Amino acid sequence: MRIAICDDNIADRKHLQRLLERESDKRAGTPNIFYIDSFGDKEHFLFNPLLYDLIFLDMTGTPTLAEEIVAELGRLGYEAPLVMYSSTINHSANPNLPTTIIHKQKPYLAEQLPELIALAEEYQKQQVITMEFRTREQTYYIRKEDILYAELISRSELILHLNDGTIQNIVGDHEDFTNEFEPYMEFYPLNSKLIINANYISLLLPFSVMMHNHETLRISPFTYFDLKRWCKMLKEKEAEFPRDKE
Repeated sequence: MRIAICDDNIADRKHLQRLLERESDKRAGTPNIFYIDSFGDKEHFLFNPLLYDLIFLDMTGTPTLAEEIVAELGRLGYEAPLVMYSSTINHSANPNLPTTIIHKQKPYLAEQLPELIALAEEYQKQQVITMEFRTREQTYYIRKEDILYAELISRSELILHLNDGTIQNIVGDHEDFTNEFEPYMEFYPLNSKLIINANYISLLLPFSVMMHNHETLRISPFTYFDLKRWCKMLKEKEAEFPRDKE
C-alpha cells in the first residue's frame, strides 16, 4: 500500500510518518507493508497523487490551500480514502469540501490508524491494480498483470513489452523506471536496464530466462541464483497470501 502524508507542519509530518512506519513493521513478512511518501508543499504532492491508496492531508500555508489541493485531486479522479486533519484551520467546517472526506482533529494518534488503514485496504480489494506511465502525448494506466517486461532504452525512454504482444514506448528516466515497479514483488530487475515479471517465467537457466511468450533474455550466472531464490519466495508468498483480484 502506498500512503501519502501532505502536511506543511514538519514536526507533525514526521510524527505521522513514524506512526505509519510502526504500523508497517507489524506487517513485516507479508505483502502488506507500506510505502510512505511525505510532502510539505502542494506542487510536489500533486505531481503524482493517483499513486496513493490513502492520503493524510493538512495544509495551512494559506486559508484555501487545502481546499485547492482537494479540488485538484477531484479533477484528477482520485477516489481512494482521503483523511483531512484539522489544526489551525478547521477543515470540517469548510462547505466547499466533498462529503466523502474523512475528518479528524490533530494530533495524529496511533490508535486511529488501524481503522483508517482498513478503509484503504477495503478500497484496494475493489480495485484492479494499474501502473501509471506517460508518453509525450498522454498518460496510460496499465494493469501490472499485463506487463511481461520493461526495458530502459535511453536516459529518457523505456519500452513496455505487454502480454498481448504489443510494445508501448514510455517517457521516463532510470529513477522513474525503478520506482514504478518497486512496490510489486513480482517484478525483478535482471540488470539496470531490464525488469521482468517473474510470474511469467517459463524456464530459468544459468545464462538465460525464457518468458511465457517463448522470448529468451540473457542473464548472468550470479543473477540466476538470486532469481531462482526470488521465484521460490514469490511462489511461497502467493500460496500464503493469494491475490484477491487479477
